[in-house]
Amino acid sequence: MKKILCFLMALVMIFALASCVKKGGDNAYHSSRFIVATESQGARNNPFSYYTETIFYDKETGVMYLGVRAGSQLAMTVLFNADGTPMVYQPSA
Repeated sequence: MKKILCFLMALVMIFALASCVKKGGDNAYHSSRFIVATESQGARNNPFSYYTETIFYDKETGVMYLGVRAGSQLAMTVLFNADGTPMVYQPSA
């Protein structure tokens, strides 16, 4: 039963990531739920150290995430405050 549940969760994650569409003209990936807050790129002169860091947030919850892409690999995590609570996006006035 646990294997089936893990498999179904993996499929949901794959479909969620695959639903993001690359917007023409920039390097930010957008979906209907997540908004890119900032994006920065690593060294372009060394192909082995090229990466993109993207901070994005969930429109519904405001929780912020960090995504790091290097080549075809992607890692992402929730950003946490010092007290262990998830960071919530607060637009600057």
